Amino acid sequence: MRGIIVDSADIYQQLNTDSALVNKLPDLDKDPRVDLALVVGTSLLKLAGLGAGNPKNLQPPLRDVEPHLLLQAILIIDTQLKQTPSDNGLRLLLIRLYLLLGAASYADQLWTPMGVKRTIQDALSPLFFDRISTLSPGLFQGTKPYMILLNQYYNSSLRDDCPVRIWDAFSSGSYTSILDMSEYDNQLRRSCTLMMTLVEQHRAARAFGGKIDVEIADTPLACKLPRTLQPVL
Repeated sequence: MRGIIVDSADIYQQLNTDSALVNKLPDLDKDPRVDLALVVGTSLLKLAGLGAGNPKNLQPPLRDVEPHLLLQAILIIDTQLKQTPSDNGLRLLLIRLYLLLGAASYADQLWTPMGVKRTIQDALSPLFFDRISTLSPGLFQGTKPYMILLNQYYNSSLRDDCPVRIWDAFSSGSYTSILDMSEYDNQLRRSCTLMMTLVEQHRAARAFGGKIDVEIADTPLACKLPRTLQPVL
């Protein structure tokens, strides 16, 4: 593993010092330095002992990790991301690492430019914002409202009952897919919201010391779910 790190780092350094090659990198399909940075970074993470423990172990994830190797991996990946900010693979890996370190504010700075479209905002966003506000309330302070994406979603989805994909199907001429699309969209919205409600109901009952005798699979609300989702319960 150390030999892989040394060899990859040497090649990476050679690429960075070759000005002629660096000028040609924008014309390539992918910057080779990204793959080299990932090889060096993931190898350092393995050497550091990250993820080597028992997944059922409840000990802190960084308890047996070599901190200097972990920080070296983060530094290499972060440095490469600054040179190739459009590479989402590097960005997502770095976000996970910063969350692991507890740097929620910097992880959020890396996440925001991705502009991820949450297709089931109605179910997951209220839960996400509720919990992230507990972990990092500072994210909700500032001139730009942190919940602007959620507000935009509700302003559009609640006013338009027609799934957007229907218009895409018309444009592409896929008329056969339109018939079931509206029903599927309605079932998806109801089932996602309903399941999150059931899960949170059980979670709240446990938090206050209570107990719900009826399991999720047997609750009357679950009978309203599409049949395709009931076996999963």
